[in-house]
Amino acid sequence: MRCCSTSKGVKKGRTWAYVRDQRPWSGAAPPGVTYQFAPDWKEEHVRHHLRRSGGILQADGYKGYAKLYLPEPDGSPARFREAACWAHLRRDFHDVWQSTKSEIAREALDRIKPASSCC
Repeated sequence: MRCCSTSKGVKKGRTWAYVRDQRPWSGAAPPGVTYQFAPDWKEEHVRHHLRRSGGILQADGYKGYAKLYLPEPDGSPARFREAACWAHLRRDFHDVWQSTKSEIAREALDRIKPASSCC
């Protein structure tokens, strides 16, 4: 997203979308979404946006989410549990299969396919 002009051109910003939907677990809260703008792609924005949240987090492969799944510095459990994305995992196996024709990668693709609606 274009956010501002500089002497070197246009600077890109980032709009983060956070969605909550508890319906699959019979949650009482209605689904919702919030959008947060940041002037760059730094992971500090993710930590700030989710500072009062916890639970299960499904996110893309952006490395800024990784620290959210780690235990807290005081040793208490992580605030978030990762709900990994089958599409991202499948892509890694697909790349290995394409380049090496590895039987292990082929088996992984075959096993992931029934578990994922994206494949």
